[in-house]
Amino acid sequence: MTRPGIFWALLCGVALCGCGSDEPRGIALSGTVTFKGQPLSDGMIKFIPMDGNGPTAGATIENGAYSVPAAGGPRPGKHRVEVSAFKATAKTTSQGAQMFGRPVDSFPGGAEGQRVVKENVIPKKYNDNSGLTYTVPDSNLTGVDFSLD
Repeated sequence: MTRPGIFWALLCGVALCGCGSDEPRGIALSGTVTFKGQPLSDGMIKFIPMDGNGPTAGATIENGAYSVPAAGGPRPGKHRVEVSAFKATAKTTSQGAQMFGRPVDSFPGGAEGQRVVKENVIPKKYNDNSGLTYTVPDSNLTGVDFSLD
């Protein structure tokens, strides 16, 4: 091999060595969430590390089922689990209080600036003040089910 060929071979080898990631992969989790004995039709589940190390992981809940992929999944250890599901209420709120120094409602079509207020139907003991915990194992796992009352 010629000198330029050796140089390029070494350069490519060094460049490829840096392509890996030292970030640990997360763990894939999947399971079901029921609320008052029924599958939660739609919502969100989050796994928040209790030691503060690592990212928060989560997934949407559809027809009671959720699946967190390994890429972006929680790392092994104890996590606080938060579950939320929102439903529309009869209340509305203005999306913007003023536009051009005048109340939004004073413009024609100002009512279009209204949005429906949604409320979390899951009790705070499972979301904002969640006492629900789960210890994520060292390997991917299915059947991680939560039954909320």
